[in-house]
Amino acid sequence: DHCVTGVQTCALPILLAFFATASWFFLLKHKWRWYVVCVALGLHTHYFMSLVFLSQIAYSFVLPKTSVLRKHLVKNSGAVGILSIPWAIFVLLNRPPVQSQFWITQPTSKDIFTIPVTLLTGIEQSARGNTNLIIMSMAILLWVYCLFMAKRLFKRRPDHENFLALLYWIIVPIGVVLLGSIFKPLYLPRYIIFTSVGFMLLLFFFLEHTKEKARLVLMVIIGVFLCYYQGYQLRNKSKPDIRSTIREIKTLSGPNDVIYVDNELNFHVAQYYYDPAKVFIISKTHKEIPTYVGKILIPASSIKLSPPQYPARAFIINSSLDYDIQSTQ
Repeated sequence: DHCVTGVQTCALPILLAFFATASWFFLLKHKWRWYVVCVALGLHTHYFMSLVFLSQIAYSFVLPKTSVLRKHLVKNSGAVGILSIPWAIFVLLNRPPVQSQFWITQPTSKDIFTIPVTLLTGIEQSARGNTNLIIMSMAILLWVYCLFMAKRLFKRRPDHENFLALLYWIIVPIGVVLLGSIFKPLYLPRYIIFTSVGFMLLLFFFLEHTKEKARLVLMVIIGVFLCYYQGYQLRNKSKPDIRSTIREIKTLSGPNDVIYVDNELNFHVAQYYYDPAKVFIISKTHKEIPTYVGKILIPASSIKLSPPQYPARAFIINSSLDYDIQSTQ
């Protein structure tokens, strides 16, 4: 339970993607009980599931008024609402103050333009390094190809239900997030990972309707780019190894020694590898800790303003994972 923050950062968006994909599947298959369960569980997983539900409602309204799917979706929306009441109450009772610090930054024009690459790889702005030229080139290729194929397929069959479903799966949530970011930053690639599944399926759909030689060329280009990107991530984006630092501290520490971290992001991780009762945060008050780092799991008693009295010692780990040994006389 000391890695809850990490789980929320990584696992919850992935679980959201699962429920979003399952809900679209059951929607298109008209399996309404399973659809209601998936949407309700998705809402209890992450509030962005509401964007999935919104995109499905929007999709149903482009279908003919006589559509069975539209009628059943409207009918089952009430069941989704009832099952979502506990989630709504929880969100209202636990939402942070409106003016609280927020760590997501405003999306730039470059972020918006490279959305196809983001959906393909999950790459974030901070992870791009010196690959901007390659990313921009890939973004141009994906935009040109997707727009060309969308225009071509609309001319052939504008009422293709699966094609429209994939478009709404992607466009509505991202559109709402970008519009909402005008007022407060909401755009973060890991939060829209559920649209990546729709984008992948749409890309496969386009490739199926592409001539064989052109399809082969595109698949090779995309495959080479993905291999390059994964190699770049492995070379340049490895996380600092706090486990080795704490293992070294364990060999030097005595029964009364403690660990202090000067970065609250390392608090839960340090607790995982060391005695949780002996891990503290230094040089920061509890009020200064932002809510988005799992503050609810950091009691005020875990904040220390000075090292312990000798003979106890504090191993103070800084953000670069170096450490000093201190105590007060």
